Amino acid sequence: MEIKEKIKEVIQKISLNIPEVKEVMVLTEDGFIIESLTQQTEKLELISPDISNALRSMKILTQETIKSDPEEVLITTPQGHFIIYHKNDIILALWADKSANLGLLRTVSKRVLPTLEQSLFV
Repeated sequence: MEIKEKIKEVIQKISLNIPEVKEVMVLTEDGFIIESLTQQTEKLELISPDISNALRSMKILTQETIKSDPEEVLITTPQGHFIIYHKNDIILALWADKSANLGLLRTVSKRVLPTLEQSLFV
């Protein structure tokens, strides 16, 4: 199985197991898209660098205040939740409806990160 196929399979499982998840993206640390599951493909090219920049900003903030890197960045809006996870060189970004169970979302996302990492660094 190809690398992209493995990654797509993992992110599809997230979407299938948590129907409130509307967008899933796997990016490089500098914002390049590796794979995505979204209905707004044209927007991805525009927002993927912003996702990387948001994570970088949170890293600077947490390094300056508590001397630690963030495990996740959670942004909640009236429409839903945007969550960014980072592990080594990989960013996993999710957009879910407001009704999504955050505990389930966090647990599933943290569990798939090692699989994504393993898929990329064969």
